[in-house]
This record gives sequence, C-alpha cells and structure tokens, in this order.
Amino acid sequence: MNLSTTDEVPCNGPCRKRFRALNMDQATASVLLSSGRTPGLQWLCAACHQAQTFNPQYISAIRYGTDLPPELWIMIFRYLGKRSLLQVRLTCHRWKEIVVQNQSLAKKFCVVFDGQCTMDEQFRPGNLFPASRAEFRTTWIISVDGWWPSFGAGLTELCISSCRITLPVLLGMLKKTPNLTCLSLGHVESTSAEEINVDFRLEKLECLSCAMISDVYGNIFTRLRELNLEIELENGEDEKVCRVLRSVQGTLQQLDCQLTPFMVEQMASMDRLQLKKVAVRQAVGDLVVELSQIQGSIEHLVVIATVEDLCKIGRNLTKLKEISSIMVDCGTPSFLAEMRQLKVLDLEGFEEDRWNFEQFGSATLTSLKLNKFSISGLQRFLTNCPNLQELHIFECVLDSWSDIFAARFETLRRLHLGSSSVLQNVMNVPAKLKCLKKLRISSCDICAEMLVELLQQCPRLEKLKLFGMSSIDDKFVGILGQFPQLRKLQIFYCAITDKSLQLIAENYSHLNVDIKSRKISDAAIKLFRYATRSV
Repeated sequence: MNLSTTDEVPCNGPCRKRFRALNMDQATASVLLSSGRTPGLQWLCAACHQAQTFNPQYISAIRYGTDLPPELWIMIFRYLGKRSLLQVRLTCHRWKEIVVQNQSLAKKFCVVFDGQCTMDEQFRPGNLFPASRAEFRTTWIISVDGWWPSFGAGLTELCISSCRITLPVLLGMLKKTPNLTCLSLGHVESTSAEEINVDFRLEKLECLSCAMISDVYGNIFTRLRELNLEIELENGEDEKVCRVLRSVQGTLQQLDCQLTPFMVEQMASMDRLQLKKVAVRQAVGDLVVELSQIQGSIEHLVVIATVEDLCKIGRNLTKLKEISSIMVDCGTPSFLAEMRQLKVLDLEGFEEDRWNFEQFGSATLTSLKLNKFSISGLQRFLTNCPNLQELHIFECVLDSWSDIFAARFETLRRLHLGSSSVLQNVMNVPAKLKCLKKLRISSCDICAEMLVELLQQCPRLEKLKLFGMSSIDDKFVGILGQFPQLRKLQIFYCAITDKSLQLIAENYSHLNVDIKSRKISDAAIKLFRYATRSV
C-alpha cells in the first residue's frame, strides 16, 4: 500500500516519532486511520514494537482485543452465527458493548416464547438473555410484570401472534418497550373490549402490523411510517382506521389495508397525508382510481385492477415507479404509455386469457415480472425495454423460447423462468447476453442442447440454478467445463447421478456447488462433501 506523508502516524512507544504504517491493505488502513477516538488503539514503529512485544501489559491488551477499534471487531463479528455471537457477548465487557450497541449485530438475537403456556404472576422464563427481538406464539398472557420491564426495555422488534391477551395487559407490555421500532400483532385474541386511556407514547415505533384495531393506537403510535392492517373492516372498524390515519398523517408513508368508500372520503380531508407506498386489499378499481386522485404522491402501488383502471391510475400518479397488479381482464398493456416513470412492473393474470404485448414497451422499466399469462409479441416488447435488468416469467405460455432469447438485451442481469411452456419448442439466441450474471430455470421443457447454446451466449454468467429439469443429466454436467466464468452452480431434482458429483469434484474445484437429486446415493454425497467441502 502506498501511503502519503499525510498518512504518517505518531508512534505511541518511547520514541514518539512519526512513521508510515506499511504492509497493510487499503481497507484496513482506512478504518484504522479514521479511528482516533479508540483509546485502545496504539501505533508502534518497528523498534518500539519489538521492545514492547515482551511487555506483559502489551500482551494483555492483545489478548483482550483492546488493540483493535470497534469498526474492525464489527466487521469480524458479522461473519459469526447466533450461537457464536452469543459467546462473544459473554467474553468481556468491551465485546458485549460492541455487539449490543451495533444494530445489525443486535438484531441477530431473538427470544421466542412458543407453545401452549400460560404467563401469569408466577411465570419466570429461564436463561433469558437480552435481545433486540422477541416473539410470542400461541401463549396465554395474563401478567408479565415480574420480568418484562428490564427485558422489554432492550427490544426494538416485538411480535405477538395467535395469543390470548387483554387490551390492558397488551398496553402494559408496550409501556415498558420505549425503544420499539417495529410491532406485529397478528391474530391476537383480545378478551376485553373496553377502551382505556393511556399515559405513554412509543415515539420510536415506525412499523405496525396488526389484525386488530383500537382507538388508543392513534394516541400511542404517533410517528408511524408504515401501517399494515390484516383485517376485514366491518362494523364501523373503518372509522377507527381513519382516526388512526388522521393521528399519523404527518409521518405515514406506507399503507397496506382494505379500502372502503368512507376511508377514501376521509383521506381526502387529511391535508398532511403523503403516501408513497399503498397496497390495497379487497377494493374495486373505482376506489383505487379515486385514491390515486387524492394521493398523487404514491410511488409504489399494489392493486387488483383492469387495463382501463391502470390507464387512469397512470395519468393520476405521475411519480409512480413500481406497480404490482392482478389483472381481472385481458388485452394489451396500453397503460404503460401513461406511466412514464415506471421502473418495476409485476403483473398476474389468467393463463386462458391471451395478451398481446407487441406494440408496447417502456424506456424506464428495469424489472419485469409476468405470472400466469398467455403472451404473444413478447420478443418485440422486451426489445422495446432497453434498460431492463431483471426478468421473471412464471407459469406463462409463450409462442417459443425465442420470444425471450431473440430479444436484444443490452442490460439484462438476472433472468428467471419458472413452470412456463411454449407452443413451439425452439430457441434462437442470435446475440450475446453480455450483462447476464444470474440465470434460474425451473420446470421448463428446455433440452440440454438449447441450454448449452444459451450458456455460450452468456460470457459473464456467474450463477446458474436449475430445478426440476429432466433434460439436465450427467452429460450436461460434463459440458460445464466450457464455462469457466461460472462461480455458483445449483442443480435440484434433475436427472443427475453419482457420476455428476465425481465430475464436479475432480474438474470444477472453482465452483460453489449445491446439489439435490433422488438419483444420487448417500455414499456419493458424503464423498463429495469430503472432497469439496461445498455441499
């Protein structure tokens, strides 16, 4: 590594001279040079290092890790699993502090209370360690006062599902979780219906998912950014939802719920409500169109709609970047002409309905997912999407495989074909897919010769996954040596045998391999694992 004079550091040894830290890679040097706030970090020149190597205090510093800044320990700890990280946290106070204070490391710890148990005044969980996440499943929660306050104070995520709990007990638990950022209340059986006053707020809570709604939520969760309501709104429950929406309209950005005419009417009067992502459950297209008229800030939309509905929505939502829709009619994707900023398109239809894509395209589209369509004109459509980077086609009927591979892909990086069929089983790949890095094909009638032709046109392909392909056999595996650019290979439930494992172990040592097949013996798998250490 070449260090300039500005990269000189002061020696912390007896000489106190400045020197250049040599023999160090750039990434490590950058972290160390920017870690002056770490009191345990010491720079030593060669002479002072040799003198202090035999100093007992210096050896102790190395043994307990005070010679490295927290940034480097975090980088190391991220490679550890949950059990190993738990041991790290028990090693010393400094490592415990590093793990607990780093959000990405702390999130690895989750305490799960699972089973048909009753939590009452006598209940005390055994071996309870501090965690950032907790889950309660199929539990009757009567009281947790004895142990919950100290444990709940460290939680950032809480999930209560399929439990019996009264509203006062639930609120009592939430009061002791001031650092909560995400709360999920799925299928909670509330054994009391009274509404009560609350004297606390969860100012840090940003995400709420629930299968029940209460008026007190608006008083407690005042800064929600995401609200998911997994309930059917009936008996005036949409009024409660609107009261909650009104209380969080200044911060709410994502909404996933059933939509009613009353809710649309009320949302029109919420001046500070600026939604960016909306998923509409069980609503007719007219309501979604009305919503698009009053919430022009929406950028991501999940709906059930017709082509005409999507045309109107596209005209109303000029900032729309992502849309996912179940189509209830057939025709053409003419709505794309109205969605000039669209980047992600996810459509689901019915195989018996024929769609014609030929005359359409999108210059902004980067990701396309088509599910359960019978499609004509796909080749021209894909060519008319010059910036497409991801393509997923599931359970579709195409004219031929050439509809996909004869298109001119300049930027395609990921391609996934699943359970799709063609009217004519032919494939033409006239040009190289020079940017394709990930290819996944599952349960498609593509012969090995076609697949080899495709791989020859993918000079940068790194990951290949094949699932449920009867044409993939030992002979195909033997041909993979022609593609040294491959780095990861996954073959699941294809027609390969022990011979394929032997070929891979002997010839493809550079590959990260994952293989599952009913035709491979247990003995071959054990030998393969021993030889490659990759399965």
